[in-house]
Amino acid sequence: MTGIGVGNCTVTATKAADANHNPATATVEVSVLPAANLQISVDDGTGFALPGSFVEYEILVANAGPLAVTGARVQDPVPTGLSTVLWTCTPVQGANCPTASGSGGIDELVDL
Repeated sequence: MTGIGVGNCTVTATKAADANHNPATATVEVSVLPAANLQISVDDGTGFALPGSFVEYEILVANAGPLAVTGARVQDPVPTGLSTVLWTCTPVQGANCPTASGSGGIDELVDL
């Protein structure tokens, strides 16, 4: 059943004939439900940072699937060499941020 889309799938299993030459067949219908589709991207708008300069980047977390997700973990540790790291969370389109801002690395559970 791998690779099937959303909807119903019929699965039929057949047992080979037994000593009495009686094969057995069973059919079951399985509903394949839509799922969440989590996506994350990180972008600072540039490919490098100069030592001592200000760096700002955006982490975008989204759910492109039809089902909501509760408690998706978003982590972003502070890269070596960076200091005074501050962050803010701005929810859009029904998402929520349990913590609106913080400092250091990010380790948050979000609902999407």
